[in-house]
Amino acid sequence: SRYMFFKKKEVIPHASAAEMNQNQIHSLLVTLVCTVLTGIAYGFGMYLFPMVMPEMVRDLELSYPLIAVVNGTAQISPYIGIPLAGYLTQRFGGLKVVIGVQLLGAVLLMGYFSVESMAGLTVVTFLTRSWPTMTWIPLVSVASEHIPFDRRGAMLTICSSAACFFIFVDGLISSWFLAFFNWRLMWIAVAAMTLLCCAISW
Repeated sequence: SRYMFFKKKEVIPHASAAEMNQNQIHSLLVTLVCTVLTGIAYGFGMYLFPMVMPEMVRDLELSYPLIAVVNGTAQISPYIGIPLAGYLTQRFGGLKVVIGVQLLGAVLLMGYFSVESMAGLTVVTFLTRSWPTMTWIPLVSVASEHIPFDRRGAMLTICSSAACFFIFVDGLISSWFLAFFNWRLMWIAVAAMTLLCCAISW
């Protein structure tokens, strides 16, 4: 046939500049929130305790072999937090879990304030060590849902670096509170900071 019929091409609308800017702002905000909350979880939930451990050992009248038992027991905690984080992420979504688990972390930090024995310290430390794990596991889901494909690696790298920065923050906080107050008030202060960041992120 001398007549050729051409199928009309489907026109795919391009994202407007405003939509692209909005998506970029959303990605940056999600990255910022996850970076701060990851730093808080690892900084306050894992690295702050060793910085005030000598003072806690002295005030609670414990020995270093007993503290070794406390720390050794806490190493098991992440293995419980990993499947729990996976279940919660699948049910509620990664970003909600990352933000919501900070509330649990703040409650556990307050638990250090009222610790009076090895048993109490063991329980609080065991539960607290699962908090960083339950913050990190959902980040892969957050990246896939909210971050463009070509920037996911950068987002996860920045979030993981936050833990290192918060070690520096831990040093400033612990030094100041031990110099002017005590370790019990320090735990209340970092719990309040965690609650504040959780509320702002929500």
